Amino acid sequence: MLFRKTRKENRISKSLGEADRNETIPSLISADLCITGDVVSNGEVHIEGKIEGVIRVKHLTIGEKAQIIGSVTGNDVVISGRVSGDVRANKLHLGKNANVEGDLEHNSLSMEAGATLEGKCHRVNKSIDPNANGSSQTQQTRKQKTDKPIMSV
Repeated sequence: MLFRKTRKENRISKSLGEADRNETIPSLISADLCITGDVVSNGEVHIEGKIEGVIRVKHLTIGEKAQIIGSVTGNDVVISGRVSGDVRANKLHLGKNANVEGDLEHNSLSMEAGATLEGKCHRVNKSIDPNANGSSQTQQTRKQKTDKPIMSV
């Protein structure tokens, strides 16, 4: 009994910041942020800004105002903005405002009416690992195709 924490001590410890190690706070890339480079995370990322580079994230949400130039790989990916690059995901959802210019590789795909896709869809029967480097077209090739800015209507 000398070395066991009481229930009250456990509540106090948690309230002072000793949170469960499995809990993570989602990362947010806001609309006014532009990143040139790779984004890699084992957690959840929500993007509203612009990224030019490779994205490898476990859980990814690409917001309506977001612009991605480069490949995207994730376990669970939701796209509502613009992506110019290949997308690989176990579970992929394209929202009604999604605009994807690139090939899709997925285990599960859902698309809302209004989403646009210029590329090929390929269903795979193996798990897609966001931590592994996937084969994708170079950023330069994709950048040449998408020099025009995003226009909101």
